Amino acid sequence: MKRKIFTAVFSIGTILLMSFSCVEHEVVPPPTNNVDLNAHFEAYIDGNQVEFTQNVSGYKGYADNTPYINPSPTLSKMIFSSEMSSMAQSKSIKVSLGALEWDAALNLDPTKSMFADFHNLSASSNIVFSDLSMNGFMVEYVDETGQQWISMETSGSPQNVTFSNISQASDNNGDYSKFECNFNCYIYKNNISGPPDSMQIQSGKFNGWFIR
Repeated sequence: MKRKIFTAVFSIGTILLMSFSCVEHEVVPPPTNNVDLNAHFEAYIDGNQVEFTQNVSGYKGYADNTPYINPSPTLSKMIFSSEMSSMAQSKSIKVSLGALEWDAALNLDPTKSMFADFHNLSASSNIVFSDLSMNGFMVEYVDETGQQWISMETSGSPQNVTFSNISQASDNNGDYSKFECNFNCYIYKNNISGPPDSMQIQSGKFNGWFIR
């Protein structure tokens, strides 16, 4: 009888031990570090007030880069762009700034310090308007009909741009340079076969970000 009791107790203990050993431990993922990225644009365009706000009417902010790679020792160039657009609306705005020059033979992309230095310097630089942003600033606007309008470096009208409130931040998705951009300029219909129509952007203010 004692042997049977011992055997039963041993069997129950073995089952409990196996049950505890099979319990899976919960793996807690590390916290994600997401930078708060919000875009906003407002201006008077052709005399009408235009405003885009993040997550209103489908508008969101986006950032993109355009590299122009040259063989070393000729320096390559990187153009940085920030845009507000909506899948539900035709109107959009895009500002671009260039160019950060670097040796692509040494680094495939500009380093984080190069990126930060370039954009921090823009706050104190006399930035000029430049076609394709190769040597400065460019604005691209799409109106309610889907027509694209662009700024021109050869515009005979007064135009100016300043960058301020520049700050860098990083998260798991990339490195960013957040900014406020204020500008005034004329933009021209991007249609070679059409008439050289133009309209004015006044008190343009764009809060957005560039990405490395």
